[in-house]
Amino acid sequence: MHFILPYFIIILVLIQLYIKKSDTSQKNNIKKFWEREQKANATRKKDISTLKYIEWDTTLPVKGNNTLLSDILKNNPEADSAYNKIISVKDKNIINLTEYSNTDLKLKYGVANLEALTEYEDNYTLLIKNLAVLGHILKEQDDITDATHYLEYSIRIGSDIRSCYADLKDIYISQNHTEKLEKLRQYASLIKSVNKELIINLLND
Repeated sequence: MHFILPYFIIILVLIQLYIKKSDTSQKNNIKKFWEREQKANATRKKDISTLKYIEWDTTLPVKGNNTLLSDILKNNPEADSAYNKIISVKDKNIINLTEYSNTDLKLKYGVANLEALTEYEDNYTLLIKNLAVLGHILKEQDDITDATHYLEYSIRIGSDIRSCYADLKDIYISQNHTEKLEKLRQYASLIKSVNKELIINLLND
């Protein structure tokens, strides 16, 4: 018992030191966060007209002149909803800002631009989510040509949605397009979100 007590005391001391160090580190992080946030809120408005906005693909299949697509949309409410949401952002500003936090955006472009940039990012999120949904449904309905077109557009504009890559992988393998599969891996390597490794592993599996 006498031999155990000193070790017990040492362990308690080490635990206290660790807790104290953690508290200090947390306080420093909180302080840095609020200092950065204060600086961001004081940043003046900057020109955002030269940002890399998403270009609309004017060759995307549309139901007005595509019988197969029109029939699928007519009989599948989920596909029709996704299609309409895609079209709804056609003439809006769209930009991929997923790698930035709100504080980052305010620091880079000024607090006055945050609302607009958030809207443009929301348009992007809406677009890639529904491209993934529509592409998957079209693939399941054996409209491979149109599915490929929607899914490839999503990948080109930086989508990090796993199902897009999974569906295109299946299509390329079934069509023996090994060169397109390699191109898909290259796009995956450019992803800047937490899904990057998951998607790369999917493509290499």
